[in-house]
Amino acid sequence: MARPSKQGLDYFPLDTDIFDADPRLRVLVGKFGAGAFALYTRILCNCYREAGYYVRCDEDFYELLALDLGMDGQRVAETVDYMVDRGLFDADCFGRGILTSRGIQRRYQEAVRGRMSRRQEPMELEEGVWLLSEEETADYFYAEGFSREKYHKEKKKKENKKRQEQSIEKEHSIEQSLEQQPGGAPPEAPPKRACYGSFHNVELSPEELSALQGRFGDWEKRIERLSAYMASSGKRYDSHYATLIAWAAEERLRPPSRQPFGGLQPPPGDLRQPVGGEPSDFERNAIARLLKRGGVA
Repeated sequence: MARPSKQGLDYFPLDTDIFDADPRLRVLVGKFGAGAFALYTRILCNCYREAGYYVRCDEDFYELLALDLGMDGQRVAETVDYMVDRGLFDADCFGRGILTSRGIQRRYQEAVRGRMSRRQEPMELEEGVWLLSEEETADYFYAEGFSREKYHKEKKKKENKKRQEQSIEKEHSIEQSLEQQPGGAPPEAPPKRACYGSFHNVELSPEELSALQGRFGDWEKRIERLSAYMASSGKRYDSHYATLIAWAAEERLRPPSRQPFGGLQPPPGDLRQPVGGEPSDFERNAIARLLKRGGVA
């Protein structure tokens, strides 16, 4: 059984100028004594350790605080009420038995950035507790009422970034191997590719894009079709250019009854004849390699 993911923190930041930056704490200590700051810090520890960004408070909660700090239970309740009145904790949440604040939630969001960025799906936040707006909330969190569209966009963005990083790492590895190669002319480096299509997942070199533009009048639609197909099916191809050429070859060989759109809207030109002329040797070799690995969907 998988171990449940950790939600709370093992430690949290406490600014060295906390009293100078927040005069409310100086007033709190002046009114209730140094024990009030110990109480405030203990509540923060409970917030960050358990749920991560809030803690539920009831009679038992007050009694345990009083026991741990050696304070009177009534004094603890009065001090917490004063903290809420001064805005150290959110009044609306406190009315529902919850201690939290915007500052607590901002610090928690920043503290878990590295951990949460590796999640496949955003973490669901407690309904009615999260105080930050959707614009202030990181993409690895989701609260009731937020739009899920931005999470899907961020996920695609992360996947594209990861692929780009892997591509850069591969190029760097090739450069290092060339530097260590003793004598002789180094092999030609792979061409740099750019991403095309609505989902930015069709990778083509400038030469490949130029060849598609010269070969197909509807090259943009063909790229869009491949982009949408890979995004919806999850399929990956070693060469997107070879895949497009192979798809075009299959269209020419396909009987009219099996043409896309039921033959109602066939591409311009005679499908039995090569579109834009005979395939080049490069294109023939690319199709042969692709079909040898299992063909195209």
